[in-house]
Amino acid sequence: MELVTVLTDGQPKYALDYYALLFQQPGTKPRTCLVYRGKPGCGKGVHLTSLEILMGSDLYFETNKAQQDVFGNHATAFDCNKLVAMNESSMKYNAENKQILLSLITDTKGILINPKGVQSYKVRNLAGTIMMSNDEVVVYVDEDDRRFVVFKTGEKYRNDQVYFAEYEKYMLKPENQRAIYDFLMKRDISEVDWVKDRPKTKAYIKMRNSSLSPCLKWFVDFIDSIFTAVRDKVRFVDDDRVSALTGVPILVLDYDVDFDVSSDERVKQSYQKLVENFVSYVRERRNRQCSE
Repeated sequence: MELVTVLTDGQPKYALDYYALLFQQPGTKPRTCLVYRGKPGCGKGVHLTSLEILMGSDLYFETNKAQQDVFGNHATAFDCNKLVAMNESSMKYNAENKQILLSLITDTKGILINPKGVQSYKVRNLAGTIMMSNDEVVVYVDEDDRRFVVFKTGEKYRNDQVYFAEYEKYMLKPENQRAIYDFLMKRDISEVDWVKDRPKTKAYIKMRNSSLSPCLKWFVDFIDSIFTAVRDKVRFVDDDRVSALTGVPILVLDYDVDFDVSSDERVKQSYQKLVENFVSYVRERRNRQCSE
């Protein structure tokens, strides 16, 4: 499990629970997607070898041509497979096929398989989904996201051919395969909430922030770069229920989601003044609380 720990940047619990679900409850669909992003040669694809060996190639599907095998008119990636792994995943294709991707990750209803030269047919969608990429941004993650788990892969074993050769030899031994299988089958996942328990990693937050509108993105960058000391106490709220929130300082700003605030210096300065006044208020409030 050392490699999983490295690939999840020291946060392996959710990924291991996810893998355990595949084997403990084969009739249950994992409704979230693991995203591994990082430099090539870190072992993103190699570590899935153990899952392919354990479940068999008939239930495991890996492709580096998602546009064809996952999103294409004759795609068969989700045809009775238990795990679909998309290697070299691209934001370009994921964005173009956003609704299809979200549906494949969460929906258990029958999906239509339309192989070339064969009558189309429906199958249940029980597959888990994993995406691997060298890119910084792989998928669109909105503020209400409930599907994605993003890990920046560690580089401890990057391009370590000796380590990966030993790893592959390890996985070829039946006794080691059995040990991993037993480990996953005995893992307690009874209390896991697959949406709420997703780790909000730095990689996840960075990918989510990259999906913000230009206006909100500027706000986030502004807070991060200038008001580091109090940014955890600042909340941006675009909701008429804000009046129900108590105990937390709230800054409400009206904005046009299509407006690039950084391109208008006058508006930028106006927003900046509002934020500065709000931060001053937060600081004064914090100082009063500390002195009481």
